[in-house]
Amino acid sequence: MIYRILRHVKPLKFILPGLLGENWGRLLIVVFLAACVLLSFPTAFICFGCMVEQRTFRDSLERSKDLLRGRYVKTSFILAACNMAVTAVCILLYLFAVVIVAVFAVRFMDRRVELALLLAARDRIEYALIFVISIVSVVVNYGALTVLYFQYDRKDKNKKRWDFDLSGHSRSRWMNRRNVLGLLAVVTAVSMAAAFDVSRNGSFLNEDLLYEVQITAHRGSSRTAPENTIPALQAAADELADYAEIDIQETKDGVMVLFHDSTLKRMAGIEKSVKSMTWDELKDIDVGTRFSGEFKGTTIPTLEEALEFARGHLKLNIEIKYMGASSSLPEKVAECIERMGWTEQCVVTSTSYSYLKRVKKAVPDIYTGYIVSAAYGSYYKDESIDFISMLSSSVNQKLIDEAHESGKAVHVWTVNRKSEMERMKILGADNVITDNPLMAREVLFGEKNTENLLARIREMLK
Repeated sequence: MIYRILRHVKPLKFILPGLLGENWGRLLIVVFLAACVLLSFPTAFICFGCMVEQRTFRDSLERSKDLLRGRYVKTSFILAACNMAVTAVCILLYLFAVVIVAVFAVRFMDRRVELALLLAARDRIEYALIFVISIVSVVVNYGALTVLYFQYDRKDKNKKRWDFDLSGHSRSRWMNRRNVLGLLAVVTAVSMAAAFDVSRNGSFLNEDLLYEVQITAHRGSSRTAPENTIPALQAAADELADYAEIDIQETKDGVMVLFHDSTLKRMAGIEKSVKSMTWDELKDIDVGTRFSGEFKGTTIPTLEEALEFARGHLKLNIEIKYMGASSSLPEKVAECIERMGWTEQCVVTSTSYSYLKRVKKAVPDIYTGYIVSAAYGSYYKDESIDFISMLSSSVNQKLIDEAHESGKAVHVWTVNRKSEMERMKILGADNVITDNPLMAREVLFGEKNTENLLARIREMLK
């Protein structure tokens, strides 16, 4: 489990499998960890020398060595026991959380969704544990070192053993129950506000630090609902896609709308293009009935409507359709994204390299992707492009390795076969664009023990 958690961190994702696959790699990891422990151990009490005894850094290092002299084994054992306890508690919490989610999935979710839900929840739990373990480990280790420091210091100076009883000590005037509770309330409020902001506006951590193969629903969940509509976005979220890919065009009067084709013939039976119609002419056209009577009355949404609907529960891959060199669509899309606070929750893609350069110039923080059908040129080295989006059949290991070495991610489209999904998983694609998000999650993240857990819980709840 610890290995699985560590693989969510991007640098480790690419380094660990290679090292652990070779005998020399495993030996190198052991030697590296042992060297880190041996080199850092004599510095265990430096902070106490600097802060408590007001010594210089060099004097604090010597003081730390003096305190540890003859106590290395005892100190090592105590710190190891503390860290083992933290690890054991985190593993138990992880197992408990996964079982709770599995029970919820079996009892309340559609059977075709339950495995995908459990896999998605499991990954989120592992993300949380990365931070929980980091914070708790620091607190526990420094707590243990604090106790050991005062005990060793008092013993060396032949003082009475430190007894932790604060009842006889005077407390500062501000250290009363009301102030402590008030401080906790403020910290809780700030934490909740930060969590709410991340849930609505996204976080740089998912993209810049943590690794997970992302799943993009092609034109929303276009097998479940009419493509590029609000119901398609809702279906993509329900089917646990990380992103929904949408296509953006501009009407005759400059309104940005979601639509893929050059004309409305396939979706609405009308032989007119989006760019030849005004928003007033377009906004009431039914694009759902041809898909299914269930979606009768479904209309074409604007970009603003799509952003507002998806905020907080679905990221977007916004593909700008080419409308000509003179079109101001790239700048308008970039301005809309920035105005609505979506720079952390979306990526912008296009088959037009010049469009992407214009988006990047307008709002440099927007993550941009170049859509290509085949591997040619060295576009993955261009600073105006953050990732490439490529036809999956054109992708190979060499291309993905070169892109990753250049700091670029690789998105692949449109992957609907399990065999091709497995190939993308093996090659290390960063994002898979598919018409079937549920199948993608099961193939990319599914493991036999996860399926067995669901089966066992299903039997227990009968």
